[in-house]
Amino acid sequence: MRLLLFFMIVISISYQPISGDSLNKLENVIQYEKPKGELKDLFYPVGFSNKSHFAYLKIPADEAIGCYLWEFNIVNLINDKVIYKEGFDHNDCGIVNSYLTLLKKNTDIFKYRIKKYGINIRKMRIEKFPLNTGKDVFTAFLKKVKITKEKFRTKTVYSVIIKSEINGKKRVGFIKEEDVGFPLVYNLGVNGYIKSPVENRIVVVVEKEMRGYEGPPNVSKFRIYGASLNVGFKKTRKHLK
Repeated sequence: MRLLLFFMIVISISYQPISGDSLNKLENVIQYEKPKGELKDLFYPVGFSNKSHFAYLKIPADEAIGCYLWEFNIVNLINDKVIYKEGFDHNDCGIVNSYLTLLKKNTDIFKYRIKKYGINIRKMRIEKFPLNTGKDVFTAFLKKVKITKEKFRTKTVYSVIIKSEINGKKRVGFIKEEDVGFPLVYNLGVNGYIKSPVENRIVVVVEKEMRGYEGPPNVSKFRIYGASLNVGFKKTRKHLK
């Protein structure tokens, strides 16, 4: 009887209805380090699941479009693939013009997907590296790995690296810069991380500043990369000494 009661409690907690108020309380968490322009993509983390899923809202900067742009993404943090995406509809231009009106129109859709993928909604913030877990210390950085020069274009590829003081390093993704006689990307760097409360896993946040569509002002943007803190590290010779 006690065992049955325990499972009933667990099930009731797991399937609690998701309140629209929870989404209302979410906030933009990204502060860009050295923005040269006034246009910025906004980042509203929604939550994690215990199956390595991460949900977030991205509000892209409006480069003279005149509409409130948005993306709702659920990402598999093991391979960084987007497993669900919902976004701006031109029919909403003028109707959806703020975060609150976005939620008012789409809360039921968001709630359905959040529940389907087992996302636990919570307020979060981006923390700065190093990450000290008490058992290990982790840092993140970008490493230049490839430069390709074409007639009028130079592409530079960087690896996104996580370093463990105990277990070594691993690559969690790539990001690139381009130059066409003038740079298209500025201020590329690691912004910070968000730690999952249900797995030993983080979201690494990398920022870059893009040249505006028709020139200045520049646009500050972000990319995210999932990273397990348990596996995938490789010790270098320095670690083996």
